[in-house]
Amino acid sequence: MPKNLLDFIAPGFSSSLPIRRSLTLAQRLAPEAGEQILMLGYDEGRDSLAWMGKGVDLLILCQREKEAAQARKAGLRAVLAHAEYLWDRERFDGVILPDASYRLFEPDRAVEGILQALRPGGRLLLELPLPGHLESTQRAVESSVSRLGLEGKIEKAEYCEAEQWRRQFRKRAIRLEEAQVVYRHHMVPKTQLREWTEKILSGRALLLDGEEHHALSKMLVETLEAAAERDGTLTEEEVLLRVAGQRV
Repeated sequence: MPKNLLDFIAPGFSSSLPIRRSLTLAQRLAPEAGEQILMLGYDEGRDSLAWMGKGVDLLILCQREKEAAQARKAGLRAVLAHAEYLWDRERFDGVILPDASYRLFEPDRAVEGILQALRPGGRLLLELPLPGHLESTQRAVESSVSRLGLEGKIEKAEYCEAEQWRRQFRKRAIRLEEAQVVYRHHMVPKTQLREWTEKILSGRALLLDGEEHHALSKMLVETLEAAAERDGTLTEEEVLLRVAGQRV
């Protein structure tokens, strides 16, 4: 995924988690051998494989069987689970959500479960989608779903405002060290639109059968091609709330 990050992170925090524009979430988490880390969504091995190689005890929560199977094939521990149903208590040294495609369907319950699972002093690093996230693509999804009459079979993409997330973390046992909006710019060439489409639909089209999924994917690619610029490139922007903190 392109890493051209336009973020507006306020400097000057006094923090045990280094805040630098050049650091990814995974680099900031920096788990050590023997630490127990919970990853929400599979990162396709970008950092998880290196962590496993140096002795980090990593557990990955996946929302799709295909994703869990890919992680297990790579030798990682992965289970099908939603953050809303975490029952672990003070088990993990860190929780990371490296990809906004892992959906938090019930934010209040998810935040409570995540923080409950953290040990005192445990680190939390998340990137949560906000209103306006991948706006052009989401409009194309809704248009394609409507034209195919699949409204009852596709999960709606509804995102909390940044301040709602901030309030949820502040009222719980978490010391926020960063809660800033970041903008990540993407240029998706025509040759990668199908891959882009499948990633967007992965968490929203679980109820579709194979024929319906194929029809929706095909129409969405065609819609995005029409919306692309003259050179066939789709310009898109992620709008995310980056949250870093520690459980007190």
